[in-house]
Amino acid sequence: DTALRQDREVVFEAVRQHCDAFKFVGNTLRNDPLLQPHAVQCNRLAGLRAQAPIACVSTVSHTPDNSIEIWVTCGLSGSETSFLFNATHTLGNLATEVVRTFGVEGGLVHMVVPGRGRCTPLDANLRLADLRALCTTW
Repeated sequence: DTALRQDREVVFEAVRQHCDAFKFVGNTLRNDPLLQPHAVQCNRLAGLRAQAPIACVSTVSHTPDNSIEIWVTCGLSGSETSFLFNATHTLGNLATEVVRTFGVEGGLVHMVVPGRGRCTPLDANLRLADLRALCTTW
């Protein structure tokens, strides 16, 4: 179906399941950086129905050196830790660090951000500095 080949979320999940699916992507999405097979395989943000723990951003703040400190709670255990990033890092970088730090099986997390709710894999390039507009705890 042509409409499905033009749907970014459908294409993303198809490429995540099998990178050869990229050859069926519609022309308008072929140059989308988030849909390139390598980018899809590196993306740690879980899709809508993926089995993955929830990682909730609780606080986002600037540090005196202009870094961004983000506190995240992962899973039902309530384990919380902080991450320090510079302004150029993205939500995708945060998801990667959450997976690594918490040892997430399966390598994917559902990220929840105050003011935005659950993020999709297509939000991976959202700059952490831009979370300022979304988070009331900034």
